[in-house]
Amino acid sequence: MNDKRAHERTDVRLNALFRKDDSYIFRTKVINISMGGLFMETSQFMKPGTNISVDIDAENIGQIIGVHGHVVRNTGSGLAVEFASVDNSILDRLIEREKYMSIKKKQTIEQPCSSGYSF
Repeated sequence: MNDKRAHERTDVRLNALFRKDDSYIFRTKVINISMGGLFMETSQFMKPGTNISVDIDAENIGQIIGVHGHVVRNTGSGLAVEFASVDNSILDRLIEREKYMSIKKKQTIEQPCSSGYSF
């Protein structure tokens, strides 16, 4: 399959809240994110083109990041959202921090134990 995405996705597990227009607020988890959009878990169905706002709890950088976008895909297990407006500098900082934390976590897991065995 040919991936036509313009931006590299970064796997994350970030708490977030989202809403359509001025409707109810729903809790969600952002599963991956890029400079162009995100994918979040939800059982809420929204048609492609639906405008939504997402507030991401970016605890690694100590901020709530508010983004606006529209649904581009509904998978049944979640929504793919393309950003319409976002602070690129803050988003870039979040993505770089998440990449760093992922590498750090892998290094910790892959270190051998004192007996010389690695898991």
